[in-house]
Amino acid sequence: MIKKVIKIPLDKDSRIIVVFQRERNEIANFVVVLETKLMDLEVKLEEWRQVLRFDSAHGYPHMDKMDKHGNKTEVIKFDYLTNKEALTISIDLIKNNYKDFVKSFLRNNGD
Repeated sequence: MIKKVIKIPLDKDSRIIVVFQRERNEIANFVVVLETKLMDLEVKLEEWRQVLRFDSAHGYPHMDKMDKHGNKTEVIKFDYLTNKEALTISIDLIKNNYKDFVKSFLRNNGD
């Protein structure tokens, strides 16, 4: 299996991390994460936090919305998509809507 890791900067405080494994010509599994920087007031350092995560864990593509502590707040199934379709769609969806996703994440986390 071939594993690839790709980092896609969106702006100075947001990025996409893509990890996938290819087996033959198929996407065996994948993770696409939107991250944003948050200030950790205890240690006074900026840290990357997951805003949302698309992955193929549990045997089907789905999206997890996260809180600033890394807990899932919502799970949306995309079990009608192949891993290849979900990988492509998730990257495009994040690129086109990341500002709204981050704004919602910050609003829902009190920052």
